[in-house]
Amino acid sequence: MPQVIIENPILNSPYSEPTRHFHFTDEGITSEIDEGRRVSSYFVPIPRARKKNPKQMAFETEWTQDRLKENDFINKVRGRVALWRRGGVAVGGSVQAASTCLATSRRASSI
Repeated sequence: MPQVIIENPILNSPYSEPTRHFHFTDEGITSEIDEGRRVSSYFVPIPRARKKNPKQMAFETEWTQDRLKENDFINKVRGRVALWRRGGVAVGGSVQAASTCLATSRRASSI
């Protein structure tokens, strides 16, 4: 696959949750734009052979879907942050309670 050149790689605002991303295939990134946030994942590296063995088969591509592993922790954190942004419950209480606590501590420190 030829190398893809993306003229303007910025699709989303830095101040809000991403809503679009570039499509990724076995051959690499494409210029196609998909809706939604991409799931956080990484490729599991396979070390190269120590010795050159002519009988050993080689991969046609290094980045294949069977080597793709999701970042479960990061995806859970993203879900909690999305809930917080919508005004849902945050860890340890409500967003409103956390905001009230922060405002109270700021007033107390200014006295």
